Amino acid sequence: MNEKPATFDETVNLYQGFIKNQIKRLKIDPRKFDEFYQVGMIGLWNAYRNYNPNKGTFTTCVFVHVRGSLLTALRDEHKYNKAHHFYDTTMCDFFQGKSDIVLQKEIIEGYCQRLSPTQQKVIISKFVHNKSFEEIATEEGVPLTKVRSWYRYALEKLRHQEKRR
Repeated sequence: MNEKPATFDETVNLYQGFIKNQIKRLKIDPRKFDEFYQVGMIGLWNAYRNYNPNKGTFTTCVFVHVRGSLLTALRDEHKYNKAHHFYDTTMCDFFQGKSDIVLQKEIIEGYCQRLSPTQQKVIISKFVHNKSFEEIATEEGVPLTKVRSWYRYALEKLRHQEKRR
């Protein structure tokens, strides 16, 4: 169809199948169909309102506006989900019943996987067990400066590791 329909209601009747088809082609979650159908309708409205016969057919204008609005909504949803981490209920079940110290130790151990065993001991002793450098040095039987050196280099490794993520 090369001509713009006389009313927007006619346009909706002609192109509602097209909107549904685009939602399916973009593999949008069926649970979000209504939300994206509305986005497609807004794109159709913009196409109807902004159509310029000098720039091409009405069908082309509808395609560009509807598909563009759906892709923009998908991109925005992806950005939002990426910025806002939602916790899975299985993670909540995993953490339920564990003490804060055990959880804290598990989280810190996850970060410390690439550290040497001595650096791991220092970090865990410092952050989980709240020990001073002097207490750690006494337990390990090494000078205080050695413990501080392990700690400093461990933190540098952790910072470098975090920057690469």
